[in-house]
Amino acid sequence: MSENETRSDKERKDEFDSVEEALKGLPEKDYKEVRRILYGREHPPLAIPEKAAEIAKSNDFEIQGYVISAAAEQLRPPKRVGIYYLMPFAFCTRERLPWTEFAESVEHGPTTKFLSEVGNPLAVLC
Repeated sequence: MSENETRSDKERKDEFDSVEEALKGLPEKDYKEVRRILYGREHPPLAIPEKAAEIAKSNDFEIQGYVISAAAEQLRPPKRVGIYYLMPFAFCTRERLPWTEFAESVEHGPTTKFLSEVGNPLAVLC
């Protein structure tokens, strides 16, 4: 395949989506142990609002949330903090195509603009 050719849909379907998806093929006991080694203690997933899940599906991106608790502090009340991460581009060392097709401006790209519009009413910095 030349650099200008893109891979077929079948070739893309043969790949796994993520390490997490690949791990789900392990027996449950092994799966839990590997997750413990990779991520530390288990973090329960947050319930994703239905509207957010619909937006993610219609715009072809994933949305996930987890509760990451910490010990209570003595001098400050608990505070809920959100950590948001977007990856508008990826750095690949060997393969240029098709990954460079996903490259976009970090400052002015469509992903950044979309998340800024969605996050602005919620006072979320993007």
